[in-house]
Amino acid sequence: MLTLFINTARYCSEILLLDEDKVYGKKMTRSSGRESEVLLKGIDQLLVKSGCKLENVNAVLIVLGPGSFTGLRIGLAVAQALSYGLGVPLLGISYFDLLRARLGDVRCPLVVPAGPEKWFYQRGKKIEIIDKLPKEFLGEEDVKLSLVKVVQMILQKKKYRRLKKAEPLYVHPPKITRKKEL
Repeated sequence: MLTLFINTARYCSEILLLDEDKVYGKKMTRSSGRESEVLLKGIDQLLVKSGCKLENVNAVLIVLGPGSFTGLRIGLAVAQALSYGLGVPLLGISYFDLLRARLGDVRCPLVVPAGPEKWFYQRGKKIEIIDKLPKEFLGEEDVKLSLVKVVQMILQKKKYRRLKKAEPLYVHPPKITRKKEL
């Protein structure tokens, strides 16, 4: 199943074109707020470089978050549009589930950056934002497997959710919707 993998949850957008056995191409772009400029261009460059055609894609796998509010919305909009336009399934996975798949069977809390002096923190199913790192945790730098190998493993073991509607994994409401204090 030729799958287009999109991750815009982090400061660096990751795009992979792969199936369970072969990698056709990968692209990482420092996007940090520029996802609308780089994502579609990156997908197009990846398709050209790999020699694959967009109509050959059988599924779109998107990282649902948590992460950059704008990055998540743009990544999800692109993934949903491609899925709908191509008539292929839209698949989703949280960034923490992606990390857990990369780390193996680990019971330690996970922490990933959420901004200056803030971190997304997951213990069990609960995700929250913290401003002080716990004593014991695992993060992105503890990952041993390559992203490509993990996404292939996720595809093989079907460790994703089939989505009817793509919704980002927000830990808190966007700042614009909070009541302003006078």
